[in-house]
Amino acid sequence: MIEALAAGVPIVASNIQAISNMITEGVHGRMIALDDTPGFAEAISELLADPERRSQISQANRTLALQRFDRAVFRERIAELYREHGRAAQ
Repeated sequence: MIEALAAGVPIVASNIQAISNMITEGVHGRMIALDDTPGFAEAISELLADPERRSQISQANRTLALQRFDRAVFRERIAELYREHGRAAQ
């Protein structure tokens, strides 16, 4: 999922909590009910037929990847966890 976001690929995924916590329906792609095979096919077809929408999603996905998953962002989050837990332990 992170690789797809970084590559700017529209996401078509199952609407499960782990994914819905990461992406927003309609902004980063489509989220379909787990057992809705026709819904997956329809979502993919709609994205293939709409280059402008794919471009919008692509930009949103790359932005999200840089905001959430960039190495510098991860380093800062980890450092913040250490700072918080270090203070709590004292």
